[in-house]
Amino acid sequence: MNTPSLESSQIKTILLVEDNDGYRQIVAASLAKALPECRIVEADSVATARAVVPVESLNVALLDMTLPDGMATDIMEGWQPAIGKGLKVVVFSSYDAEEVAPALQRFGVHEYVNKERGMRALVQAVQTAVQSVPEGKDVQIGRSSPTLAADSLSH
Repeated sequence: MNTPSLESSQIKTILLVEDNDGYRQIVAASLAKALPECRIVEADSVATARAVVPVESLNVALLDMTLPDGMATDIMEGWQPAIGKGLKVVVFSSYDAEEVAPALQRFGVHEYVNKERGMRALVQAVQTAVQSVPEGKDVQIGRSSPTLAADSLSH
């Protein structure tokens, strides 16, 4: 986890969800190097991400499309209000973009990156997402509940 020594209002938080431990560590290290001003919170499944999301203020979510207990879209259920408030979502996977584009567009995903494009493309997508987050926009998602109920997002 990256903990920069900046004021908390300047620190942006990235949620990284990837089930492959080794790959997740490589992605986290690459992001920490490229974005030292960001804090990276890691999860390895839909369930873990749902538990983390209510207690974190997020700016960017980087989600693997396919996880052992579901899909990135399962994590994003109910996130439309948060995305409308500035949360940026980047999804990555080995699927061709054409296969996943309809589902991802419905959720307002900022960018999709095919894993075969490499780490540089993934890091660049996250950098672009971080740079496009409006200043002072930390988004709370379902703070009172570990489920991403749409009702908790609209209050």
